[in-house]
Amino acid sequence: MQKKETIGEFLRFGITGVISTAVHYAIYWVLQHWVNVNVAYTVGYVLSFLMNYWMTAHFTFKERTSGKNAVGFGGAHLVNYCLHIVLLNFFLWLGLSRELAPLGVYAIAIPTNFVLVRYVFKHVSVTPVMFARDKSQMCNNLLQYAHVYAWGREHGRKVVSMRFSYKYRYFHICHTSLTGFGWYLLAKYAAALRLLPTASFKDSDCDREALERKMLAHPHIVVSGWHVRYYDLFLKYRQEICELFTLDPQFTAPVKAKMNDTGIRLGVHIRRGDYVHWQGGRYCFDDDVYIRHINRFAAMHEGEEVHVYLSTNDPSVDAGHYQQHCPAAVIHHLQGSAPEDLFMLSECHYLIGPPSTFSLVAAMYKDLPLYRMDSPEAERMTAADFHLFDYWFRRIL
Repeated sequence: MQKKETIGEFLRFGITGVISTAVHYAIYWVLQHWVNVNVAYTVGYVLSFLMNYWMTAHFTFKERTSGKNAVGFGGAHLVNYCLHIVLLNFFLWLGLSRELAPLGVYAIAIPTNFVLVRYVFKHVSVTPVMFARDKSQMCNNLLQYAHVYAWGREHGRKVVSMRFSYKYRYFHICHTSLTGFGWYLLAKYAAALRLLPTASFKDSDCDREALERKMLAHPHIVVSGWHVRYYDLFLKYRQEICELFTLDPQFTAPVKAKMNDTGIRLGVHIRRGDYVHWQGGRYCFDDDVYIRHINRFAAMHEGEEVHVYLSTNDPSVDAGHYQQHCPAAVIHHLQGSAPEDLFMLSECHYLIGPPSTFSLVAAMYKDLPLYRMDSPEAERMTAADFHLFDYWFRRIL
């Protein structure tokens, strides 16, 4: 499935490039009759660049445009523009007509870019760089990157997240060096063109030893797949990982202002949506199941003030309904975005929820006790069943 998606993106990338080049030349051809050729070429380049950016985001990768990925995309094209202008004037100096000079530029610039990228990755002596690649939901991507990061950190490698270079840009890592849309494009198509080797941990039964030997053998490599696992190294560099994935202040400040400072804070992750189908709907629990768990927790902390913070992807969840059926607790439903809910859960003292990397990552930041709802029976929940992050992250379903 992932291979077909990559081939599709590569074909759409080629279509985008052909259309952008045609638009560039058409604008240049018209304007060069009226203005200086460099001005005409630059105007054509800029307008075709804007169209290229829009098509790359919406057509090639089917992602939203944003100021951040626009800057990254622009940076990737700046050197290319300089090469185009130099070549254009060179061909004009040689005596080519205004109409033919751009064709010579295209004939040289495109393969030159290919050769330069190949040379950088094959021969230039720089800090070894690993590109972590995975296509999944936010916290799956976070944990997959963290395992690759921990391995790279142990072996002196710089590790770049391809996913967080253009998506889920809520974290500190998104503002670090090499984490940008331009680097994402470079790594993606360098791998597609076999300029960069790939170590794929796609299958649970993959040959991990052989893949690690491949990672050690290549200073620059793409590491992909959900099943990359380096548990001990993850724990060794866990503090650095948490710092990289510190949420930006615009997501944390509103949550801090709304959370209560007294009593016990229990975060409850109500997962619906995709859980209707995942594992045959086994973990898509109804409100009564969560209510019983909340009441069970309140009974375990009788005499204490319990504040319950609901996090859910189901817009139909009614905090009033929960409050009515959970009289021993105070129910809060902040209705935040995904990053806001992640931070909210991480600020609680205890967490309850079905198997999910979302609640698992929330527990990671401050090593919170987490009860995983492997069944709907609330009476099975005891204090001894709340385990810390290092227990659950080795038992991901």
